[in-house]
Amino acid sequence: MSEYQTPRIIRMRELQTIVGLSRPRLYQLQAEGRFPRSIKLGDRAVGWHSHDVYQWIEDRRSASSEFVQAA
Repeated sequence: MSEYQTPRIIRMRELQTIVGLSRPRLYQLQAEGRFPRSIKLGDRAVGWHSHDVYQWIEDRRSASSEFVQAA
């Protein structure tokens, strides 16, 4: 996971590409507390900490492999 080491801010367009989810779905998951919270960058700009996003992905991957092993 070395490519994810450098902490940075991810904006919406890149976030959608990384996680493969639509904008409404991302905000829905965030509202449900199932996706990392965005941070305000300006009056009309938000972003997400890269570490939080990649940790979320890793958590999904781990949960998925645990499910497969349990079956």
